[in-house]
Amino acid sequence: MLEFVRLSNDGTTYPVARKHRENGYIVLFFSERHGVVVDRCLTILVKPGEISSTWTSCHDSECWEPVEITITG
Repeated sequence: MLEFVRLSNDGTTYPVARKHRENGYIVLFFSERHGVVVDRCLTILVKPGEISSTWTSCHDSECWEPVEITITG
């Protein structure tokens, strides 16, 4: 279970999950541009667990679509 929640200056509660509209991979964002790949779908462009602090903004609706995920452990 992941329950780390942080409210940003723009009102977003993190973490949030976003699916890349073109390639289908899913990134769990901990801030606007910092996140980790949790599912790469069928693409070879990213690796599961890949971390970046330079993703396209998770607020960019042309690049990302919101998805709901459940994390348990």
